[in-house]
Amino acid sequence: MAERKSTRAINARKKALEAAKAFQEREERLISLAEDFFKIFETNGSAAIEKKIAEYEAKIEELRAQLVQVEKDSEVEQAKVVSRFKDEGVNNSEIASRLDISTGDVRKLAKNFVDRKDSDD
Repeated sequence: MAERKSTRAINARKKALEAAKAFQEREERLISLAEDFFKIFETNGSAAIEKKIAEYEAKIEELRAQLVQVEKDSEVEQAKVVSRFKDEGVNNSEIASRLDISTGDVRKLAKNFVDRKDSDD
C-alpha cells in the first residue's frame, strides 16, 4: 500500500526537526567551547597582568612628565651655579673642567640664566 502524502509530510517534518535539533545541540556545544576558550584569558591571570601592565604604563608616562619638569627645574638651578662661577671670574673652559661637562653646556646654561634673568625683569 502506498504511503499517504500526509504521512510522508509528517515523516519529512520529523526528520527535519531531528536534524535541526541535532544542529542546534551541536551549535550550543560549539558556543560553550568558545566561551571556555575566552574564559581562559580571564581565569588564568592574563587579564589581571594586562591590567597591571596598562596601569604601570600610565604610571611611567606620569613619571616621564615629572622627570621633564624636574630636569627643567634642575637646569635652572645649574644655570644659577654656573652664573656664580662666572661672578667669581671663572671662564667657561675652567667651569666645564670643574663640573665635568662640555664648554657648550656651560655656555648654554649661562645663556639660559641670562635669558631667564631678563624675562624676570
